Amino acid sequence: MWLLSACGGGGSSPAPTAKLPLSELDMLRTQIAQQEQQVRALAVDSPCDSHAECRMVAIDPQTGCATPAALPYSLRSTDILQLGNAAFDLTLLKQRLWIQENPNTVCPAVIYPLPNAICVNTRCVAGP
Repeated sequence: MWLLSACGGGGSSPAPTAKLPLSELDMLRTQIAQQEQQVRALAVDSPCDSHAECRMVAIDPQTGCATPAALPYSLRSTDILQLGNAAFDLTLLKQRLWIQENPNTVCPAVIYPLPNAICVNTRCVAGP
């Protein structure tokens, strides 16, 4: 599995964005923490009997241009649609915060391979 990741706009001069007041940035950070808890709760990593029952969901990094993190989950016990929507919402929130905190930073679009998910002792984990 692969993940296309980019942040901070594009081109040589990023479009100016209105800087949010500190209180709104704090509210955004709180939303991010709550959304990440929801994603982690939805990414149920057990049970599994084989590697084919395990997948990974990408979570955009807090630090913009870094490699995304990924969580393993079990196809047998995870609502994939709910998890995908929650992870997408989390990515949007984190990107919004990144742009607000780093308005003049442009990251290149990079395609990252996600680690494989494997089943170990009835639990999905990141594999080799």
